[in-house]
Amino acid sequence: DSTGTIIGFIINKTENQVNQQIQPDRAELVDYLHFVEENAKLDQLPERTIELRVLSVSKEWRGRGVARRLTEENMRLAKAAGFEAMTVCCGSEYTAKLVRRMGWRELYRLAHKDYPTLSGRDVHLKSVPGHEYIYYYVVNL
Repeated sequence: DSTGTIIGFIINKTENQVNQQIQPDRAELVDYLHFVEENAKLDQLPERTIELRVLSVSKEWRGRGVARRLTEENMRLAKAAGFEAMTVCCGSEYTAKLVRRMGWRELYRLAHKDYPTLSGRDVHLKSVPGHEYIYYYVVNL
């Protein structure tokens, strides 16, 4: 804002991290995310694809177009850096709605309640209103 306060930010990821130590209390979540990534068929995307990993806007600034402006600038910078596409994995309906309005294409959608049946795992994920699905979206830059 005009006082220099950070009102929002984006964090990108450009490559897979390998050989990570997975803490036991996070193993089910990691399995879930791997399942989503595999089913989203990310391996079929261009080699020069960047992931929008985190998008956050201060509560006081939400609903004012900050997330859209951050995402537009992020896409512009990624294209200038030579990336061909950008993905986002989101569990928030707000983020999903934003990128849909910006013309991103849905690659994959999974209702949390369907994960145990589709994966064959005996895991029951809790969801809150507005966060019942996990999505993968992509946009060509």
